Amino acid sequence: MEDAMTTTPSDPTTALPGRPPIVDLATWQAARDELLVREKAHTREGDALAAACRRLPMVELDGTVEVVDPTARSRSWTCSRAATSSWSTSTCGTTARRTRGSARAAPPRPGT
Repeated sequence: MEDAMTTTPSDPTTALPGRPPIVDLATWQAARDELLVREKAHTREGDALAAACRRLPMVELDGTVEVVDPTARSRSWTCSRAATSSWSTSTCGTTARRTRGSARAAPPRPGT
């Protein structure tokens, strides 16, 4: 009895719908090598984007600005820590706005 892993149909077009065809090792290796090239290019592009984000300029915020995330929790400690470690405050993923006591107070948060 033949092992199911080594069985190759005579016609690769008879593969089940939604499943890749069964091919010989050389064909699989060639396809895998092509995919690996694409994966490495994707990784390099992601690394380049991350480096570009790290090089974004920073904005100095005065003491009247409250930094909050979308769930309205204060994130000042994150940005303070980021600023002291030379990270851009734009990487905090938060929105800066003036506190309610300032001259240009932000509108109330939804749900408050």
